[in-house]
Amino acid sequence: MLLQLLVALPALIFARWVWKTFIAYHPLDNIQGPASPGFFRGHLGLVFSSWPGRKWQVDIVDTYGRVVLLKGFFGARQLYVADPRALQFMTVKEPEIFEEQAQFISNNKATLGEGILATLGDQHRKQRKILNPVFNVKHLRELVPAFTDIASALSKGIAREVHNGADEVDLVVWLSRTALELIGVGGLGYSFNALDGDTPHEYVVSIKKLGFAAFALQVWRYFLPYVENIGTPALRRALLKVTPSVHIQNIVEAVDVMWKTTLEVYSQYGAPRPESTEKDTSQFKNNIMMVLKQANQAANPAERMTENEMKGQINSLITAANVTTSRSLCRIVNELSLHPEYQARLRAEIMAAREHADGDLDFEKLEALPLMDAIIRETLRRYPPLPLMPRTCQKETVVPLMHPLTGRDGKTITELTVPAGTDIYLGILPTNIDYETWGPDAREWKPERWLNQLPKTVGDAHIPGVYSHQMTFLSGNRACIGFKFALIEIKVVLSMLLAHFRFSPGKDEIEFVHAGIYQPTVNKVLVPTMPVKVEVLRVPGEDAEKVRNTV
Repeated sequence: MLLQLLVALPALIFARWVWKTFIAYHPLDNIQGPASPGFFRGHLGLVFSSWPGRKWQVDIVDTYGRVVLLKGFFGARQLYVADPRALQFMTVKEPEIFEEQAQFISNNKATLGEGILATLGDQHRKQRKILNPVFNVKHLRELVPAFTDIASALSKGIAREVHNGADEVDLVVWLSRTALELIGVGGLGYSFNALDGDTPHEYVVSIKKLGFAAFALQVWRYFLPYVENIGTPALRRALLKVTPSVHIQNIVEAVDVMWKTTLEVYSQYGAPRPESTEKDTSQFKNNIMMVLKQANQAANPAERMTENEMKGQINSLITAANVTTSRSLCRIVNELSLHPEYQARLRAEIMAAREHADGDLDFEKLEALPLMDAIIRETLRRYPPLPLMPRTCQKETVVPLMHPLTGRDGKTITELTVPAGTDIYLGILPTNIDYETWGPDAREWKPERWLNQLPKTVGDAHIPGVYSHQMTFLSGNRACIGFKFALIEIKVVLSMLLAHFRFSPGKDEIEFVHAGIYQPTVNKVLVPTMPVKVEVLRVPGEDAEKVRNTV
């Protein structure tokens, strides 16, 4: 009898799953979507594809509507959502119902620690409450001089690679190293010396290694929540060390380096380097970690972050700021190289401001450059670093729509009943380039749109993003907490680069491919690289007067 039960129970469980998945009525079955390419992983291979991924996401929205039915593992129903009202409902009105996917949280906790990228619910709200004041304008204004010194070091490094006036330079290397130093000095009060010498800091190498390995295992990471608590941490680590996977070994090696650096930073965060000059000390004392430490100490004891949470913030800040900032800068420089007329206009704007300021630009001067602001806004709108963000519905919920859908049965759908457990992809890219919102030129890179009055349809769309009518930095309680920090970094670096160099396309066409975040590459090789022709207009450190006639 017992043996029969043991045999029958799995069969009953399997039969129930078959019934629910393939036979019983499901509230999402009337939503249109592409046919699944396979039973095991459904559309996941296309959603996270390096090459057709971006185009495919836009194409399915164009074809089926702003909500698309997809399939995940073993036929599980998923939704791709690019409807502004649905996005507002999910990210602003009911964010606790539409939480980050379990695999996202588990992966971040395993690699980055208990920082803001790896927590949910009350713990996330507590961390965000303490972190919010850290990114206010007062602190950003104080960081600009330090950022300017770093951007100057970047310019000198690039100039060393240029011979005979013009040469191709792989800017992804330099911009990655710069982004690390910016978050190091401005965020942690710690210099990685990332721009010293020709060898990038091991943390830069580790972030790159971790990013590509994690993306290669993107589909398999969905199983992480089911195995992350098996055995002891020591046992899990031992099993990982003997796993015959290059990607897993790269992740283990990268995480070891990152945590070694984190412990080094944490042991002295907020403190100036022993060899720092008085000027250097003033740059290091206003860093985010020092302000965070003070805010944490001032908080109610019950609301304070633990030591592990504070360490987790270090990895979270570095990882989030380094990759997104450097890749956004890569995209902007690439667009400027392809559009020399905008590059010339921006350089003229920068040089006029520098002449008026008698040198480097402070926070207020950077914020008063309309063309620079327009170019940054347009690049982030048209080419968001992340094309989507995953969520999971925690309980059955009715979601309103701005744009009605036509169901498979031909009837109009004005709201969705989303069952608990449904995985959802928030469509950042299709929302940012929607024709009905932005007009017939929505998919053009056109900074001029920000220098004129935006179409009424942009305001009417009520896109819930925290920045400039776009979803690039998301919205609600999971929006990018440091987006203003990133924007001022970008402005400082651009103001320095355009003052010294002219950029034009190299001999190889640069393509940005989806690898967790969009990465520049050439010749279909999944390694970040961005060779751009760089012409020196003024050797860094020389009098600005020498460049005025070259604008």
